[in-house]
Amino acid sequence: QGMRRSNIMEFSLLNPRRSRNASRPASFYLVASFALLFTTQTLPTYAFNGNPANNRIAALNGWKSFEIVTQGETFNNPDGSSYTMLGNIDGLGAYRMDGTSDLRLFLNHESPFSCESARASVSEVIVDRDLLRQAIQNAIISPSTVGDTGGVEFIKSMGKAYSSYRDKNGNLGTINEGTFTYFCSGQVHEANTFGPNIGFVDRLYIFGEEIDDGRIFAIHEKTLYQISGQGTGDAAAIQGGVNGMG
Repeated sequence: QGMRRSNIMEFSLLNPRRSRNASRPASFYLVASFALLFTTQTLPTYAFNGNPANNRIAALNGWKSFEIVTQGETFNNPDGSSYTMLGNIDGLGAYRMDGTSDLRLFLNHESPFSCESARASVSEVIVDRDLLRQAIQNAIISPSTVGDTGGVEFIKSMGKAYSSYRDKNGNLGTINEGTFTYFCSGQVHEANTFGPNIGFVDRLYIFGEEIDDGRIFAIHEKTLYQISGQGTGDAAAIQGGVNGMG
């Protein structure tokens, strides 16, 4: 299977391709070389938040790994809410949140619009970077052959990556995930990526639908924007392409 690599902060995001028809749970793992690994498994994983008890990555040549999150796992947030991670994890992105040491991770769910249990959407996981660094250190120095993080819990919250929606004309709309399908590859673009006033004005997470006439979307802060798609008479009529990104 091929892999796509995108260097973000201290990590490399690795994402093996798979059939969208597969029913295998998908997991996030962290390998001791500071690589964040997304993988598919044949059975449920219960190594949430770095617990090495059932880590099923067979790391070789001195590498170690530990899990970030697997589909189906539920996290109880500090505000009293809870969130269960959806399936078909595909495109990924991450950045360090302004004014904090926290990392915001984006996880696309490549599901069809007709899937009632896990429609196409984007989840976010907020990770304490300092605690994640400590977990990595613990895994490196541990005599265990698996990624024993020493019980450090680095996830701070989990949830949907957006709470509001604007259509291709910038109008505030209603989020209807029944109209989204197969969210595939994604990338975080920092503001002014290519120099002063060259690039986007704001930091954006950009991704698209992997279908004919698919649309391109972006997330800024907690708002989901449709930035291209079906329409007439304006630039928003441009289609997203069949591979998730135009």
